[in-house]
Amino acid sequence: MKLPFSKDSLHHAYIITGEHTVVTPLLRMFIENELGMTIAANPDIRFEEIETLSIDDSRRIKHLHEVKSFDATGKRVTVISMNGATVEAQNSLLKIFEEPIEGSHFFIIVPSLHVVLPTLRSRALHIDLREEHCKDDEHLFSALVSKFIDPKNTLKDRLDIAAQIAKDISDEKATRSDAKAFVAAIIRALSGTRAAQRTLSENKILKLLLETESYISDRSSSVKLLLENIAISLYN
Repeated sequence: MKLPFSKDSLHHAYIITGEHTVVTPLLRMFIENELGMTIAANPDIRFEEIETLSIDDSRRIKHLHEVKSFDATGKRVTVISMNGATVEAQNSLLKIFEEPIEGSHFFIIVPSLHVVLPTLRSRALHIDLREEHCKDDEHLFSALVSKFIDPKNTLKDRLDIAAQIAKDISDEKATRSDAKAFVAAIIRALSGTRAAQRTLSENKILKLLLETESYISDRSSSVKLLLENIAISLYN
């Protein structure tokens, strides 16, 4: 697998979907072989592996970004591998993505684009390095979405789905990113039906879904409770 960029055409920020154990070594080789930078003990190169990016993480990354480069060329590279991020943390990074310091480059590795807010996503180039190159709207629980929103199914059916997703995450068969993608798929499905004559912001259920989509990546939240809340609210 080869990275689809070179040192002569390097953008200031990339969002890379893929497995970090595959992508990170590729970036290490690119930094050393293409950019000619030594990684070991180099304060201008930072690798961060974070489960859920918090506001404190973002503030620390911003502070390090603003410190003067030790490299005479001014080059600095930040690689962030994360499975999720809070809304506040991503909003905090917007400024350095909008107004990057010359010579600075960011690489954010995520399992799915659903992890990243559209505002942050729009300020970076996306590269898909997933082995299957699957579509962003396809995810582990896609087959359950239609069953979850079908009014013919009972509340117990929906609660069982919520419990299954939470258990799969607990058993490490899935991630919070999959749960977030599940909620995003529900939003898309309802946008063409329930919200046909209303905007998303005017629809109580869809407002709840949008809030859940934001919170579900936070590791302090309960996936099961969040999904059960949707299940209960959906057809009340």
